[in-house]
Amino acid sequence: MSPIVVTLYHDRILTVTNTTLVLSGVSRILGRRERIAVEKVVGFRVRHESTYPHGQIPRQGLSDDNVWFTKDVNRWRRHEAIEIVLTSGRALGFTPAHTARVAEILVKLGLPALP
Repeated sequence: MSPIVVTLYHDRILTVTNTTLVLSGVSRILGRRERIAVEKVVGFRVRHESTYPHGQIPRQGLSDDNVWFTKDVNRWRRHEAIEIVLTSGRALGFTPAHTARVAEILVKLGLPALP
């Protein structure tokens, strides 16, 4: 019997369930979604826009610390980003509508906050 999947958070670019994170706009060209199992995430960090070069979260593509940012047309409205590190060594960044709420959910899922 497969586990029951419960949606814990959903917005335009991110869906968090009890088993997966689904990110939209991961591919620059195709704008595809990527489904990431929670157990494949090593940890996460919340970063304020002032800590990025020029005081802005990257629009899309690589950031100053080699984090790939998803496409988000509403990024200019956001002041914080979440960066996740995967077991493969990849790092992905995104800007959910409610950063603090998503961070709280990730902690409840057992993911550690990284420095």
